[in-house]
Amino acid sequence: MSIASVRRYLHRVEARLPPRVRAVVERRGRPLLALNRRAVARGAALGVFLGFVIPLGQIPAAVLLSSTFRANAVASAAATFVTNPLTFPPIWASAYLVGGWLLDVFAGIGMVVPELQLPGLHPVPPWLPKVAAGMALFATAGAIGAYHGVALWWARATQRRWRLRRRPTV
Repeated sequence: MSIASVRRYLHRVEARLPPRVRAVVERRGRPLLALNRRAVARGAALGVFLGFVIPLGQIPAAVLLSSTFRANAVASAAATFVTNPLTFPPIWASAYLVGGWLLDVFAGIGMVVPELQLPGLHPVPPWLPKVAAGMALFATAGAIGAYHGVALWWARATQRRWRLRRRPTV
């Protein structure tokens, strides 16, 4: 399947979007299904970031934010599956360990994380800041890696297509 046929298919899909969604997209003037290197890379980065940061409702958030960041909505929705029911427990356990190490490093240089206590609410569990710090680090590193990985893959695929075009036919 070529890029041109995928683009034609995506334009047909965009034409069949519900009127309210189409109105939001047209008002912003940014296509949700843009198929270029930067839009797909942004979509992958946004999806990976939201996959780590938001435990539930990742796909709707990714699709809604994709127009704001001029990202491909399909790529952002697909990239949220980096965290799924099978990978989530090991990711949370790793985030707890990395976040604990990170907070210890910050405490070693004099930065102290204050205890979170809101009046009238239960105290925040002691494990939550560690998991939050680890997930923030994973989300940021994953988004940067996804953006550059997709952009590099796209550039290499484009170079390969150009090389194949220049090859003489016998």
